[in-house]
Amino acid sequence: MEESFEANNSKVGVLITGAPGSGKSALVAQLICSRTSSLFIHNNIIGYHICCYSNKGTQNVVKFIRNLFHMIARRVSKYREVVTMNRSLRKILDHLCPLKPSACFRKVILDPLKQIEGQDLTVRYIVIDAMDECMPSDTQTSSDILTLIRENMHSLPRSVKILLTSRPMRRISNLKQFFTIVDIDPADPKNIDDIDSYIARRVYFEYSSFATFSLRFVSGIDDRVTLLHVMSKLVNQSQGNFLFAREAIQFTLTSPTENYGSLFLPQTLGDIYHKYFQRAFPTRDSFTLVRPILELLVAATAPLSTTDMFKMIGKEDKYEYFESKLNELSHFLRFNKIQGTVNLYHKALADWLTSSEIEGELYYVSKEEGCRMLAKYCLNLLIKEHFSVTAEMVLQVSQYISCAGMEEKHIAAFKLLPSGNITNIKTAHGSLLHTAALSSDP
Repeated sequence: MEESFEANNSKVGVLITGAPGSGKSALVAQLICSRTSSLFIHNNIIGYHICCYSNKGTQNVVKFIRNLFHMIARRVSKYREVVTMNRSLRKILDHLCPLKPSACFRKVILDPLKQIEGQDLTVRYIVIDAMDECMPSDTQTSSDILTLIRENMHSLPRSVKILLTSRPMRRISNLKQFFTIVDIDPADPKNIDDIDSYIARRVYFEYSSFATFSLRFVSGIDDRVTLLHVMSKLVNQSQGNFLFAREAIQFTLTSPTENYGSLFLPQTLGDIYHKYFQRAFPTRDSFTLVRPILELLVAATAPLSTTDMFKMIGKEDKYEYFESKLNELSHFLRFNKIQGTVNLYHKALADWLTSSEIEGELYYVSKEEGCRMLAKYCLNLLIKEHFSVTAEMVLQVSQYISCAGMEEKHIAAFKLLPSGNITNIKTAHGSLLHTAALSSDP
């Protein structure tokens, strides 16, 4: 990575592209969190942003600028001195950013960084992971993070470099002339070696000691050979994809040991998901109990409160029973214990669950049904529970109503909302209607 930045110092930064599951986010996490990656890059990351498809807040360009402003102020003392002395920057951050994000970005981020550039020649890095997940559609708007970066590339101080990661996309490919492109090649021998090491470590670390591992898996020479054969097949079938390797090794480790000799090794990530669900929910009745949870998660525009989910599903079961169903899905979920929220762990799972390829099959999940439950619940909060009618809530419920098929009962309920409150709402882009028009969601 250091070589990629040094080889083309005239470029704005480095763009890492790769297929879903190729390890882009893992690489970014290593750079941000671990000194064992690249100490120079790690020590000089002044700000980072993680895009997430299931959290629309991460796509908000104003939040991006404000978070970056505070992050840099905490990490760069000279920048902090500049912005502290210039009190007008706070007003710009509060008032100009919602109206003119690009101008705001230049004034509160780039200009102060240029001001300190002569005092400190240290190269600094801004990291943005999963840029494709900050773009819900391929339609360009004037207020998304990628547009912000593109409009300000030529204003970037020479000592500041940007590291982007993304799936290959048309809008992303337009940046090639400004960024050094590092494409993660699944067939690269180094990538295959990394997969091999990862699988070996996962197998050994799964158990508390090598002795435990030996007793369970390699009690005899035949077992040892069988296990090595399985691990070798996993490496080959992963085709350099870390997400596949992660799921395949977990699938293998949780398979009955007596089946190792004839173990069916899935060919694709979809095969792994199907086998997992087949093992956990072998009958239609057993999957029926967790389907509403998955419907909500594939439809939600932000991580959901588990308490709200329990209320939305509307079963008469106790909360403990609902929690037990969440636990059955825990391998595929990401929990935030502090906020009490949950979302799916990876976009690849949401894509598979809602794919037209498995529509009509047992494990297909309807996003429309999830939107229907969310629309009903949000409307109830606004009308019966008298929740404050905020711009975010109105836009959210509108999206859910649209996604659920514009049912008459939802539209009728929406019309019961106090119209004066809605028309008087002012957002970053003017009226609520202007904001909705800029949204790339339906």
